Amino acid sequence: MYLHRALIFVLLIGMSKAVSVASTLPDMVGGKGGLPPPWLTGDMEKPAGTRTDGSATFLYFTEEQQNRLGVDEFGAKLEKKPEGKKMMCGGMKCGGVDMRPAWQKHGISEPPAGEKDMGGYVAAVYTPEQQKRLHVDEEGNPRL
Repeated sequence: MYLHRALIFVLLIGMSKAVSVASTLPDMVGGKGGLPPPWLTGDMEKPAGTRTDGSATFLYFTEEQQNRLGVDEFGAKLEKKPEGKKMMCGGMKCGGVDMRPAWQKHGISEPPAGEKDMGGYVAAVYTPEQQKRLHVDEEGNPRL
């Protein structure tokens, strides 16, 4: 009977050490629960690429699969970037706004000849002579 109790005690001590050692091990493939890859459970399609490293052959997601499924080569989901308002740009319009300088928007035949220091940059402006002759303000907007 004492021998039986001693064996149980040794087994319990051995198990507690095994549990404490197992809890310090890093996560393994499939996670701590030992789950199979998602393509084996039907949650994801199987990787189409194969790579050989020495005597081992690995599966990986091809570039086409990565783009289509939104995963990296190992099958980890990539974070989706929040989509903002897309601006359609073509020619000189971007998002429906005419991006041309005022003198081109209003059909003025000549660009501004003057310069104005704006603190961090220099803006092209119409000189007083141009403003009078072309009937525009400093920025090239028509005067009414």
